[in-house]
Amino acid sequence: MSTVVAVANGRRAGDDIEYEENHKLESLEPNEELIQRSGDHHDEKCSTRLSWRDIVPQLFASLCVYSIVIHAGINLAFSSVLLPDLSKEDSDIPITSQQKSWIASLVTISSPIGALAAGPLMDYWGRKTAARIACIPLIIAWCMIALSPSVLCICIGRFIAGIGGGLTTVAIVYVTECSHPLLRPAFLCLNSVSVSLGVFFTYVGYFLFLSWRTLSWCCAGLAFASFMLISVLSESPHWLFLFPPPRKISSNILKCLRRKRSLSEIEPIGQKREHNRNSALKALKILNPSNCHYMEAQKRLNLLSKQRLNPGCNEGNWGLKDIITRSSSYRPFILLLLLFLFQQLSGTYVIVFYAVDVLRGLAGKGSKDEDAEAVALIAIGCIRLVASIFASILSRYCGRKSLYAASGFGMAIAALASGFIGINIEETGAYNTTSNAPTWLVSTLVLLYVSTAAIGVFVIPWTLIGELLPTEARGLGGGMAVCIAYLFMFATIKGFPEACDMFGGTRTLFIFFAVVSFAGSVYVILCIPETLGQSLQEIELHFRGGIDNDEKWWWGWKVWTKRKEMDKKTNDSEQKVKQDSC
Repeated sequence: MSTVVAVANGRRAGDDIEYEENHKLESLEPNEELIQRSGDHHDEKCSTRLSWRDIVPQLFASLCVYSIVIHAGINLAFSSVLLPDLSKEDSDIPITSQQKSWIASLVTISSPIGALAAGPLMDYWGRKTAARIACIPLIIAWCMIALSPSVLCICIGRFIAGIGGGLTTVAIVYVTECSHPLLRPAFLCLNSVSVSLGVFFTYVGYFLFLSWRTLSWCCAGLAFASFMLISVLSESPHWLFLFPPPRKISSNILKCLRRKRSLSEIEPIGQKREHNRNSALKALKILNPSNCHYMEAQKRLNLLSKQRLNPGCNEGNWGLKDIITRSSSYRPFILLLLLFLFQQLSGTYVIVFYAVDVLRGLAGKGSKDEDAEAVALIAIGCIRLVASIFASILSRYCGRKSLYAASGFGMAIAALASGFIGINIEETGAYNTTSNAPTWLVSTLVLLYVSTAAIGVFVIPWTLIGELLPTEARGLGGGMAVCIAYLFMFATIKGFPEACDMFGGTRTLFIFFAVVSFAGSVYVILCIPETLGQSLQEIELHFRGGIDNDEKWWWGWKVWTKRKEMDKKTNDSEQKVKQDSC
């Protein structure tokens, strides 16, 4: 908590509220005039040209904060390293089959807890501080697992690791608020790249014959390195600029200090706001070295701040009531939940948890080519990592809708082919032959399924959390969305064996995955707005605006199909905001 100091200008503590309200408007005008004089002539050039001098600071900040997201991927794949070692006869910690299922699933149970806690933490203490807090349970968890003398300690460590993995959602919000609109799509895709890197890191450690204890120590060191890297970053300019100092705690400090005669006057909240604003401008300058883009970023923040000063807008964090009643938050929130439902029901995460079982189920119970399965396992991790990187590059030029649609249609084709070929193998008894062709054919189709999923379906839903939700709801709303997404994941992973029995095997279930993948692509095309090149203010205005007669709607959601039309409407909205604020 910031230290409370004496006031040098003689303003009494009782004048805080009045000073805050007056100072709130005064602090915006000087820089707005400077922007109007210096930035207007550069807007078009700034929006289309980005040099490496502009890209590198934002890329460095994104990579540093995404280092904690690697642990989300490690949490998913670590059981593939841990359980085989514990199942050996000479294991120092023998386990039962029931304990295996708990060790594997505890991460998905506790991750929603961390995701829910991430919202209030990042809104109250800031994005950077919340990211550093996320490193603490990760360090504790990996050290506990590395030193575990029993199954109970391993389970506790896995539970704490899941909480830390849920807290890593702060990285998406930080990157969203610190990146240029043209760079944001690619940088947000790095979130899934980091998850894929964590999965690949775990698989490589397994194939390098590292014990699970050694790998746990490596993960603890990685979490500590993430803490140090995040410490050198600046706080999110959006949070510093738009979120006021906490009134409740400030008033409590006032009451406590008034009892002490040594401090009769303290720093007003308005001065704290001015300090935050100056820190925001410094952070903007670090992230935008060139004057052109610095002015452009400052203009976007000033415009967003003026929107908050409108009668219909309240500054600060939004509670649950605001999120479910304001159109700018509940509309994108519902869209995100449906998108996550399509993502989980398409079977994307089933491959990560049940890779070997899926391969055997598709190729036939009699097919147990261990060499092919081992190669396919490491290939799945590698392909997903490469495809995630490729998606980050593509997102710089392609929109969210086109990437997700292409990914979903590709998954549908691969899953459909896998299912029908698996059924044909079962009917003809091809797995009883000495040839390895059935296993390799199915493995190839599964790799195609994973690679197409990594381009869009793995990536897009998580990245849209930071883009679609407004700034005030991005903390709590984003945490709630991630929490529900993890619950969807837990339900699909836990229910996969029962679903196989209900559908009559993995082959038929993959046909269901194909149908869901196709339906998810159609849903994105019809309902999700395109965010490529759009500023956060434009996206928020999109959900806040009313229904126009000349536009297409489906369930009340506007379909963003023509960029030029939206540019014109956004400019009109900005002019209206400026007129209302005068």
